[in-house]
Amino acid sequence: MVSQKNLRNIQKNQKLYKRFLNTRAGFDYSNYIKSKNDNNRIVKNGKCIYEKLLARKSKSNPQMFWKYVNGKLKFKVGISPNTDKQ
Repeated sequence: MVSQKNLRNIQKNQKLYKRFLNTRAGFDYSNYIKSKNDNNRIVKNGKCIYEKLLARKSKSNPQMFWKYVNGKLKFKVGISPNTDKQ
């Protein structure tokens, strides 16, 4: 689902972050933040477009739709409570 444009933006963001870590300059930080915000916007838009595509094709391809839905319904279990007797 990640397009070449998204990959290039992610790589650019990583380079800007490394540059900021090396220099700790305010200008580099502002460039990194702008890039990070652009990446987040692009990823959210891509996800929205993909979900709309799934909704449109849900009648003709229900397997793809339910695979996506079931993947979203699963949740990760956190740390369980300590049950040891002391």
